[in-house]
Amino acid sequence: MKKFAITISAVVALTGCATGPTPLDRLQSAAYQQVVLYASESQMFLDSGKSQDELKASAQEAIARNLKDPAAAQFRNVRVMQFTNGRVVCGEVNGKNSYGAYVGFKRFAASNNSGTIESTGNRYPHIDVAANSGIDAACF
Repeated sequence: MKKFAITISAVVALTGCATGPTPLDRLQSAAYQQVVLYASESQMFLDSGKSQDELKASAQEAIARNLKDPAAAQFRNVRVMQFTNGRVVCGEVNGKNSYGAYVGFKRFAASNNSGTIESTGNRYPHIDVAANSGIDAACF
């Protein structure tokens, strides 16, 4: 009986020490899953009879909506990439800051409805790496 009690105590103690995913792990997973969702949305868009050019135009509009001056958005290297269960629009966007100056091109991943622009300049670079994991997986 004493061995049983010791075994149960050890199991309880070790279970209490088990750790789950870290906040960075959760951020990385969420960023990846977001781009998986973009792939699914884009595939439904294409399956409805729309062209890849229409998908790219819709994705650029979705990305531009996230900028301070959507009309001033500049795009380059925009392409449709196969990813998981569908397609993702990948590319680079340059937008203006509050002072009206362009901030430089940043990568993005998008669907016809929404998109994510690359996170840069965080005080802790590993947060940017985790936040960009979906873009990295789908686009590069």
